[in-house]
Amino acid sequence: MKKTVLISICLAVLNFGAIGQGFETVAIMPQVGLNLSKFAFEPAEIDYGFRTGFQVGAYVRTNKTIFIQPGVFYSYQGNDLLLIDNMNYQSIRDNVNYGMLKVPVLFGIKIMNLRFYTGTTVSFLTNVSGNNFGLEREDFSWTSLGGNIGAGLNIGLFSLDCTYEFGLTNFAPNIQNRNNTLTISAGLHFAF
Repeated sequence: MKKTVLISICLAVLNFGAIGQGFETVAIMPQVGLNLSKFAFEPAEIDYGFRTGFQVGAYVRTNKTIFIQPGVFYSYQGNDLLLIDNMNYQSIRDNVNYGMLKVPVLFGIKIMNLRFYTGTTVSFLTNVSGNNFGLEREDFSWTSLGGNIGAGLNIGLFSLDCTYEFGLTNFAPNIQNRNNTLTISAGLHFAF
């Protein structure tokens, strides 16, 4: 797994360098942000709620009207779960928090200082915190794929982005589930 993460980071860095070739300008956008994540899955006996987390990383974007914007982020997120056992009339409620290395590749259009984009994110699960369900890293898929839609605003050196990632693959094997995340992030915008 560590080799896969290391190879993905290396490929992303090489890709960033390749994107800069042949374009007039490239923008580097380090960002930090808040995220709200939520599992969407069946069976209906499981209730779920949004959990607040954070994200830190950077995008590299071609500075054209039509752009490509790959990035690498560390995201700490989680879910508030309630498991209801109808047979024993008991319930278990706890937070399941986890860390992920996210590699988004976005395509979009820039109109003045506004950006609108869509794309995909490959996520690599790095850790799962202790919880009352006894869930560990091995209970989840180590990689997942998500679709993204979002918008951003550049004002001078500053950038503000709002992105929604909807899960395209199951987050845990043998369970129909998806991990959905809303992220609001702010950062700097350096154009070269």
